[in-house]
Order: sequence, then C-alpha cells, then structure tokens
Amino acid sequence: MKVRDVAAILEEWAPPEIAWEGDNIGLQVGRGDDPVRGILVALEVTDAVIREARQHGASLIVSHHPLVFRPLRAVATDTPEGRRVAELLRQGIALYAAHTNLDFALGGTSFVLAERLGVSRATFLRTPYRVQKKIVTFVPEADVDRVAGAMARTGAGFIGNYEACSFRIAGEGTFRGNAASSPAVGRRETLERVRETRLEMVVPGPRVAGVVAALRAAHPYEEVAYDVYPIESPSREYGMGVVGDKYEKGVDHAADDVGIHGGT
Repeated sequence: MKVRDVAAILEEWAPPEIAWEGDNIGLQVGRGDDPVRGILVALEVTDAVIREARQHGASLIVSHHPLVFRPLRAVATDTPEGRRVAELLRQGIALYAAHTNLDFALGGTSFVLAERLGVSRATFLRTPYRVQKKIVTFVPEADVDRVAGAMARTGAGFIGNYEACSFRIAGEGTFRGNAASSPAVGRRETLERVRETRLEMVVPGPRVAGVVAALRAAHPYEEVAYDVYPIESPSREYGMGVVGDKYEKGVDHAADDVGIHGGT
C-alpha cells in the first residue's frame, strides 16, 4: 500500500470538497508514491508524535490538525513548524491531515464526540452540502443486474439505511457502428434496435469516478452511454455539527436535545 491509497480511502469517507474554505488538508509532507509500512494517528503533529512514529516504524502520520496551515515560506529549523517538517523529511515519514472535512463527515469527529457523551440517535445539525449526483446509463436487459451490482459495490445506490437503490425503465436503443466499430450486439454499419433498460442510481460526488469506472468495466458495449446529473437535495453523508438525544443513566425524564459542534 502507498500513501496515495490511504489518502484515497480517507477522501472517499471525508472528501476535501466539504472542508471549510482555506483549511489546509491533504498530503502535507511526503509523496503519494511513498510506501506505507505503518500509520500513526494523532490529533496534533508534535515532536513527541514524530518520535513515536519513528520508534514504531510508522512511515505515515494521519493527523487531525494540519501541521502546515498557512503558506510555508521557509523551512527554518529554529521554528517549531520548520523543525517538524525537516524531521519528517529526514525520517522519511509522510504526513496527511484530515481536519474540517473529517468533522463534517458521517461517522467523523462530531459523531465520535456525540457517542462519547452518550448522545443517542445522533444526526447532523445542518446539512448544507449538495454534492450528490445521479448516474444514468442504458444497458441491455440481460446485463442490467450485473451493471447495477458493479455500481452498487463501488458506492452508488445508497439512500439512508438502504443500499443498491436504483430506478429502471424499459425502452429501445438504436445505434449504427461505423466500419471501425466492434459492436457487442448486431453488425457494424447496420442500424440496430435493442431492448435496453434506463438505469438510474444516486452516488456521492467524490465517488463518481470510481462508479463510472465500474460501470464501464461491467457494461457489455464497446462505447458506454451514461450521464451524470447534479442533485440539489442535501447530502445525508456530510453536514455540520451533530444533534441527538441525551439520556442520563438512572434518570427518568424526557430526552433533551444536545448539540455538538465538531469544527475544531
């Protein structure tokens, strides 16, 4: 596994697009091609954290708070920031920061804080993000389940507590391949009519590329027709703050709403 693979996993969960403007997140030290021998997770990047990473043989630190927040004009080793950047480079340790994007992701820091405080039925306080997309494609009837399954396995079709959600309409597709084509159905330079299904599935914006790749790999056609549409409804996977019910053990009273802000 390489640093870029870990970054891709983190960004699928907490995409950079949802971070506050100006928040310096992502890979701060090192290269995406660097191999990962071990990972240390920390809140802050301190001298002690770097020593601990070195002692445990970790080649990647994933921190919540960025080490480099403002533009780095110099790596002056007589400053804490410069000294730590230099030490990370000297030890070959990469640094990745996931800050407000992790605060605003479902299951992120706000939800962990809520769980630690005993908040039940936690939900986002605000859901201002509109990053959902809808992918529409046209598939021969015999292949639609296989294509839909491939799309679902890579992140499409999740709506709340339901997965593999899709909408399908039967219809007829037409095409004529030119002399250089290799049609999966019919013959080249002949107008073909094929019973197809219009397949629609929602997908979070950050996962579109992976879902499209899976769609193209599973689809039988040489040229795959698909459309990606923006959706104006708020995303349920990203939001600000958490609200829920707080129950104290042994106390019999109606639950009070507790709000928790995770933007630290």
